[in-house]
Amino acid sequence: MNKKNYFKIKEIFLYLLGVGLFINMDVIKISLGFIFTFLLIDLFYFKENLEFGDKKLKKIILAFILIGIFWNFIANFDYRAVRAFMKINKYFIVAFYLYGLVKEKRDVLRNFIISIGIGYFILLFKGIDMYFIQKNMSRFGGYLGIMPTALISSIVATFSFGRVLEAKNLKEKGISALILITSLFLLVISQTRAALLAVIISFIVALIIKKDLKILCISIITGVVALMIFFQTPYSARFKENTFNTKITMNNVSNGLRVEMWKSALWRFSQYPITGTGTKQDKLLFNKYVERMPEESQLQKYYKLALGGGFDDAHSMYLNNLVYHGIFSIFQFFILLVFIPITLIKNTKFEYRISIFGALLAYSIYGAVWALWRGGVDPVILWVMVAIAGCNSLVNIKEKAE
Repeated sequence: MNKKNYFKIKEIFLYLLGVGLFINMDVIKISLGFIFTFLLIDLFYFKENLEFGDKKLKKIILAFILIGIFWNFIANFDYRAVRAFMKINKYFIVAFYLYGLVKEKRDVLRNFIISIGIGYFILLFKGIDMYFIQKNMSRFGGYLGIMPTALISSIVATFSFGRVLEAKNLKEKGISALILITSLFLLVISQTRAALLAVIISFIVALIIKKDLKILCISIITGVVALMIFFQTPYSARFKENTFNTKITMNNVSNGLRVEMWKSALWRFSQYPITGTGTKQDKLLFNKYVERMPEESQLQKYYKLALGGGFDDAHSMYLNNLVYHGIFSIFQFFILLVFIPITLIKNTKFEYRISIFGALLAYSIYGAVWALWRGGVDPVILWVMVAIAGCNSLVNIKEKAE
């Protein structure tokens, strides 16, 4: 087998995954199948080792998967929890795949990010079509739905803001600023409070990491002006009505219903605090909680009907995983959402340090009030960000090659 041609084919399917990330789950699944096949060829035909970051990071990621499989099995001694866990986290192989390609050719990382950008622009055009051509004022949901689209917008916004701060030349800064503006546009027309909050906090943290007083002042002024303009638009009504109205009534049930979901999750966690119920194996326990809910007022009756009618998650990535995995969830989040960002902060030479750190932070904040990492495109996005973050140990690859 010609290894040079083989490498090019591997690149193609990586970029196919990148393009499909924001436009089509079927493209992602097909790409993942080929990626898995190529990794097997690398292992058994070319006798190559799986690599990701330094040895410590590789061991931690593999431990996360292996312990997760074991933990889900002992939760109820049933294969279904293991299958659900792996269905969510099978995308971890992208980290090893990307790292191996970038180690051989450093431009692969930049090209992969560009391929993701192509998929993003296709999503953007759909948003432009809805808002400017169709003049549809409903919430924009793209191809996946409103909440995943809001997640995508927040990830792109924080990543591109990081590039504005980190890019070495004005051309790249300008392109990144343009992408930032368009992603904020998609964020606004998706009308999602959690994503907007995630972006604002991530921007602030990115500016603190950058430690540039001039940029900090300019960003604050620009941000305040942007928010003032936003609150004059028709899309701000939903934010103001639901975010700042603390009185819970039948006309404003969004916040109250979310709290009821959190209460449900905490109760389910209290039943199996050590092992958890296993990934997505808490349906019976959830139904038991719904049966116990009071019906003394019209609002309570609405909550009980709503939860019994399909709101079977906690509306929180953290609470969902507490229910599923008990104390193992602490290990999960320490690895993916604490340890990896710390490695980014330490490595000041990595080109995408602030960008990917901000994106991971936005994901983490958004997940506090939404059921991320539970299926669909959400876990793919997380593992792609982890894959990019792991390439920070290859910042000196150019010098080594020369």
